[in-house]
Amino acid sequence: MATLEFKAYEIFKAKLGTQEAETVIEYIESKVERSVEQNLEKLGLATKQDLVVLKEETTQKLSDLKIEFKQDMAGLRNEIAQLETKLTRAIYINGLIQFLAIVGSALAILNFVKK
Repeated sequence: MATLEFKAYEIFKAKLGTQEAETVIEYIESKVERSVEQNLEKLGLATKQDLVVLKEETTQKLSDLKIEFKQDMAGLRNEIAQLETKLTRAIYINGLIQFLAIVGSALAILNFVKK
């Protein structure tokens, strides 16, 4: 017991007896606890239960965001792979066209020189 609580207990014990003093102290403690809880609710301050609920909600939202982030990253990796394939194909086609143009030009020059 706290010092003040012990003094109050001793006063009630002297006047009422041991059992009654304990009952009065327990009653006062419960009234004080209820009063504190009501004041916290009025002030809008968070209780331990509120913080536990908030922590659970935050943990769940964080887990959901992690899952969503992983899905987004997987989608981006697929898009990058597809773009890489398209770009590689375009580079090879462009190189082939340039090669054919050079060969065609060389054949045209040789044909012109023969005449």
